[in-house]
Formats: sequence, structure tokens, C-alpha cells
Amino acid sequence: MERTNKLGSFVYSRQRRNDLEIVVSILANIKEDGTKPTHLSNKSMLDYKVMKKYLSYLIQEELVKQLDGKIYITEKGREFLEEYKRLRNLIQFSTK
Repeated sequence: MERTNKLGSFVYSRQRRNDLEIVVSILANIKEDGTKPTHLSNKSMLDYKVMKKYLSYLIQEELVKQLDGKIYITEKGREFLEEYKRLRNLIQFSTK
């Protein structure tokens, strides 16, 4: 079953996702005023331990930051999502 989120990217429920899909899901589910890790784990449909591993990578790559117990998307993270959305739309357009 597929559905789209606010970025127009597909969210797959109960299907195996690749690393890119997981990263996009995490970034897309971070609210502007920050999101607690447990809420982010639930919204991204990830086991908490798995999500923490991805967060560690995203923090290292400066796509997100963690302050006062919340996760925030950085400007670099926003740019990544915009580029992903642009490429996704390009691919969808070319395959129609």
C-alpha cells in the first residue's frame, strides 16, 4: 500500500525500505519546532534503536541537530529534501 506525504514522496507501510527512503522519511517527519526522538521513530515507522543509528549518521552529516532532547532539521537537511523532491518529480515526469 502506497501513500504520499507532504513532500510528495512515497511512504511505504510494512515494506522493506532502502537507506535513502528511511533518511527521507526521518527528515520529512521532523517538525519546524523540533521533534522528540520517540515521536520521530513512530512517525518514521522505525524501531527506536534503528532510528538512533540513522540519527547518528544524520547528525554527523549535519542534516539534523539535536538540542534539548529534540531533533531539528538543518538548512542542509532542508536542501537535501528539496533536491530529493525535485529528482523524484523529474523521474516521475520522465516515466509518464
